[in-house]
Amino acid sequence: MRLYLDWRTIYVVVINCSIPLHPSILRGRKMDVRNSFGQALRLVRQSQGLSQEDFSIVSSRTYVSLIERGGTSPTLEKLDSLCRALDVHPVTMIALTYLLGTGSLEDYETLLSRVSNELMKLVAEQTTSAR
Repeated sequence: MRLYLDWRTIYVVVINCSIPLHPSILRGRKMDVRNSFGQALRLVRQSQGLSQEDFSIVSSRTYVSLIERGGTSPTLEKLDSLCRALDVHPVTMIALTYLLGTGSLEDYETLLSRVSNELMKLVAEQTTSAR
């Protein structure tokens, strides 16, 4: 078995038979998170009635398109800029990403409860250790 790589597709060649593999098979969860983030970005952008071109101040249309297709993920700085342009908090975008990734948008209360509990615990620990 041999792997052939190009920038779009990975092929596994087994005895004269080429089978294309989606890159997410080799990257595991990373590709799922990228795809989910892309879906979240597209969903929020479209709900705001914005086009990819409307992000020209923040980013190029091609970069936004690449993110929405799951081809890349933004840096924290770019996430902040995109969220400002969308008028949503970055935590909202990340939460939506994970909700889309699990396939259960209705489970947002469970996710928010978990995040709230984790934040309370971390803040309490920080406050205790600062004394």
